[in-house]
Amino acid sequence: MPKTTSEIPLSAVPVDGASAISEVQLVPGEKSIELLYSMTRPLTANGRGYETSISSIGIGNDGHPSLRLLAIPQLLAPPPSWDAAPASPGLYSVVYEKALGATFTLLLRDAKQAETAVTADYPFESFTKPHFIKGSQEDSSRMLTAISDEKSAVLFTRGPDGRYQKRVKLCDCGSAMILRYQRELLLFYKVVTPGPVRGNLIQPGTLRYVTLRSDFVPAGTPVEALPGSVVFEFDVAAHEGNLAILATTKSGTILARGASLKEPLRLDAFEEKKKGELASCPSVLLTDSRVDVAILESAQTRQARVLIGSAPEIEQGH
Repeated sequence: MPKTTSEIPLSAVPVDGASAISEVQLVPGEKSIELLYSMTRPLTANGRGYETSISSIGIGNDGHPSLRLLAIPQLLAPPPSWDAAPASPGLYSVVYEKALGATFTLLLRDAKQAETAVTADYPFESFTKPHFIKGSQEDSSRMLTAISDEKSAVLFTRGPDGRYQKRVKLCDCGSAMILRYQRELLLFYKVVTPGPVRGNLIQPGTLRYVTLRSDFVPAGTPVEALPGSVVFEFDVAAHEGNLAILATTKSGTILARGASLKEPLRLDAFEEKKKGELASCPSVLLTDSRVDVAILESAQTRQARVLIGSAPEIEQGH
């Protein structure tokens, strides 16, 4: 892997009650970048029932104060995994997990707060870690990926009747997401490897990618995206001819970016205090002029903080 070329400073986002935050995500906003974050809290003092709220806060000089977008009721305490995509200015489609005893189902809340049971036709399977297709200019809720029974990535597509059908198995892995890059669809996925878990039982692994055919079947031989790195969590983004990978790894949080996966990506690291703080929930967003990143530090502790940073986008050919 190429030697790290620069270090990106991070700053804390002023969010009240950061110790309750379980997940963060950067999305493009109408006037600025938006940071979405979720908090899970008990509904009553005796812990009967919980609620996960998803809120947004503007990042930048014209950013808005924190706004609550939606609330997800739940019976159990563990925070659900979720993903969001802009549907119109200030509105989002959100797909999220719902625990049903020993299994998980997926629900989708659209911009009008209408709810759809994505996995209703598959009651005996458990689906987790949902993601919309990233970088797509199409309707964000048309396709999404999930992990089936904690072992395989699958693709769901929405039919003309509004129901979702499981289209194809993508690969065996622990987590996955699809990125539309130029005219291709790239499947990024983490294959779990032996080793100590991190934070909230996040397993180590290697990050791979493979091109998908028009029928979403992987084509060719998978390639390791970050050779030599033990990866815990990752996010990917693309904008025009550039792409970026943000990952929490055994050696720290790194950003890999460039104009082609066929050439060595430029690596950037982040300022770290080296006091044992664990970074999680990496999120990366590419725009015309820069790459923005967000991570959650020391999640679910009193020291929890949301950290953000940015760097100029690399010009194509450099």
